[in-house]
Amino acid sequence: MRITNVRVKSYGALRDRSFTLEPGLNVFYGPNEAGKSTLRSFITMTVFPKAGLKYPVQKGSDSGKVEVELSDGSMKVFERDGKRSSGIGSELCGITDKEYISIYSISPEELRDVKGLEKGDIRNRFLTIPGGADLPRAYEEIDERRLELLPETKRSAKCRIATLIAEEHQKDVAVTQYKHRESGDENYGNLVRKKEELDGRIRACTAELERADAVRTASHRAEGRADDLRRIAELEEREKELAYSENTDTGKLVLLENELARLTAAANKASAEAEEERMKLRGRRPEVFIRNKSQIEYLDRQSDEYYYLKQKAARPTVQHEEPAPSKGLPVIAVAGGAIAAAGAVALMFNTVAGAAVIAIGAVVAVFGFRRWKSTPAPAPVRHESYSEDSSRIAYVEQKMDEVAQDTGIERKGFRSDLQTLTEMLVLSLSYDNAVKTSANAESERKRAENDLNLFLTGYGGRERYEKAVKDSAELKDVRSQLKALRESTASVETVAVDSQQAESDYSDAMRRKTELENERARVDQAIRDITNDTTIEDAITEWTLAGAAVYNASVEWARLMLEKIILDEASTNAYSSHRPDVLTRADAFLSAMTDGRYRIDTDPRATEIGIVDKGTGDVKTVKEWSSGLEDQVKLSMKMAVSLSLSKERPPVILDDVLLTSDSGRKGRACEAIRMLSEDIQVLYFTCDRETRDLMERAGARVNDL
Repeated sequence: MRITNVRVKSYGALRDRSFTLEPGLNVFYGPNEAGKSTLRSFITMTVFPKAGLKYPVQKGSDSGKVEVELSDGSMKVFERDGKRSSGIGSELCGITDKEYISIYSISPEELRDVKGLEKGDIRNRFLTIPGGADLPRAYEEIDERRLELLPETKRSAKCRIATLIAEEHQKDVAVTQYKHRESGDENYGNLVRKKEELDGRIRACTAELERADAVRTASHRAEGRADDLRRIAELEEREKELAYSENTDTGKLVLLENELARLTAAANKASAEAEEERMKLRGRRPEVFIRNKSQIEYLDRQSDEYYYLKQKAARPTVQHEEPAPSKGLPVIAVAGGAIAAAGAVALMFNTVAGAAVIAIGAVVAVFGFRRWKSTPAPAPVRHESYSEDSSRIAYVEQKMDEVAQDTGIERKGFRSDLQTLTEMLVLSLSYDNAVKTSANAESERKRAENDLNLFLTGYGGRERYEKAVKDSAELKDVRSQLKALRESTASVETVAVDSQQAESDYSDAMRRKTELENERARVDQAIRDITNDTTIEDAITEWTLAGAAVYNASVEWARLMLEKIILDEASTNAYSSHRPDVLTRADAFLSAMTDGRYRIDTDPRATEIGIVDKGTGDVKTVKEWSSGLEDQVKLSMKMAVSLSLSKERPPVILDDVLLTSDSGRKGRACEAIRMLSEDIQVLYFTCDRETRDLMERAGARVNDL
């Protein structure tokens, strides 16, 4: 599917706009508020009505149409009538309207949303080999149970195997105790007294532990307060260093640079228009025609009488009263009308140029008409003799000779010469006006340049201004930290014991209490054994079962480890020989954008998108990407998916998705987008002049909004 024509009658701020699109790369360029996002929304919401774009708010007065050509060559027209559209893009392309927004028609916000790529149907169909979507979960289940049994990094007393070994050891100790225990009432009484003694010692130790814990907590807080006070002092020094940047205008440089860029473009345009007007003079000197302006206007006014006298001279001379020459429209007014008519023709091809030509023609026509209106019709002349008429004709011819000689035109005939002089005068006046306009534009450009230089001079240059902007942001952060630290240290009291001593006292108290509790537990167990008459056979049975539990857990861990090794080897072999086509395309796009540095990671265990540095082999996940690299990776993935998600291949619409890219990244990204446009129609919307020029050099058709 490709869009051939877009006609917007009314949608948001757009009125009566038409656009004819090429099959490949199309760019829509204009400043902010020019209607780019509105046009993107119109196209998307007309072809895919349930896409859900909220800007601009749809109205009952909305109207327009989008013409598309399908892959089989048939044509479709989707019309918008108010809030409703006849678009059936999802039905024709076999995708949902939400998928179109996620993959095809994307703004910077939609570009960074890759939930549909990392999980769900798109991942299963295009980003893994068959069955590969279940690999991350399989790895997760194996590792969860394996690491629960035995961690990989360091030994832990809390892991399952360590716990089972400890239980087996306890059972072994119990068997030994049963084999050597004393029996009888005397032993039972000694155990009860021992337990009472231990309970008292444990209560005393518990109180001691609570006091040590309180001192330890207070000492840590006091030590932390000392660190905070040192940090406060450091931040206060830094605050003094940064204080100079407090009132830095962080946004004015951008405004001044934008203004200079705008005026520079206007000056260049005015200069080009002046040069265009100069070329129309065909090497003539405009100042000589402007200098003879009054003489040319005089000859124009005398032309009717001159022609009358010339005709009269050709007839026999009689003495009678001749009527006054008719006061017809002068040549200047006629020439102005001709220029305006030419402008109307140009208007159909170039709106700006056509309007400018019409305006020049209107000025010339009005000027000539006013001269004609202000020149009174000559009174009827009584021609007494042929000699007087000849003198009048000769005088006009003499004036024509003088003007022709001064302006450098070759005499061919009064009518032809007057037309040449009139046309050259109009062109000279137009050139003079263009030169003045160009001079004014250049003056405005220099003023903006001086304003920018003066602003930077106030900071000591661009580098120091940028440092002041950076320091201004740091100053806010420093003051925020100071406020938080001052509030946190205000209520902390100092203590006499240092934190290391307090920690040591607490550890000693905890150790003594633990030893007493363990001893009491052994006494309790001995009392229960005597009371319950537990046999040595039962203890041996429990010890045997505990040993079997350790063995079974070890075997399970070994099995899980073997499963992981087998799964690793199988995944490596599978993905090395069966790389999905979409990932291959994404690699090509990403390689073009990053100058061959990165490729997409295909580790089946990964639950999120990663990239591989081809130089070092390091794998980077999204947390390690810069914002520009993140946009490059996600754009590469979505462009690759767009070529496979629908056989109909609806157009890809990109709304300024290169805003986070520097000049180098923009150039490489434009090349990648051009590569995409060879297989699918691309519509790129931007307010960035650099991106527009890069796209145009890549072969894009540019539509200026």
